[in-house]
Amino acid sequence: MFNRNPIQKIVLALVSILFTMASFSAFAVKVGAIYLDSQGFYGGIQKGIMTAGADEGVELIGNNSQGDVTKESEFIDQLIAAGVEAVIMSPVSVDASVAAVERLNEAGIPVVCYNTCLSD
Repeated sequence: MFNRNPIQKIVLALVSILFTMASFSAFAVKVGAIYLDSQGFYGGIQKGIMTAGADEGVELIGNNSQGDVTKESEFIDQLIAAGVEAVIMSPVSVDASVAAVERLNEAGIPVVCYNTCLSD
C-alpha cells in the first residue's frame, strides 16, 4: 500500500474529482494545470496530474509558473482564451494571485487549488 502524506491525499482526491468530469462527457474535457514548480514535491504533483489526465482522456494544458506571479497571470489568460473547462493549480501567492484567479471565476471556470489557496 502507498504511504501518502495528507497533502498528497487531498491532491489525489481533487484530481480524481476533476478528471471524473471527463468520464461523464461525450467529449474530452479541457483542463488547465498550473504547476508552481517542477522539482521535488511539485514535480510529483505534475507527474500525477499528467498521468491521471492521460488515463482519463483529458486534454491537459499545463505550464510551470516557476513561482512567478506574472507568469502565472499570463498563463491564466492563455487558459481562459483556450476555453478550458477547469483549472487545477497551486497559486504562487495567497494575496498576489487573487486578481488572476478572479478572472477565471469571472469566466465561469472552476478552480481546484492544492497546497496553497487564496486569502480571498
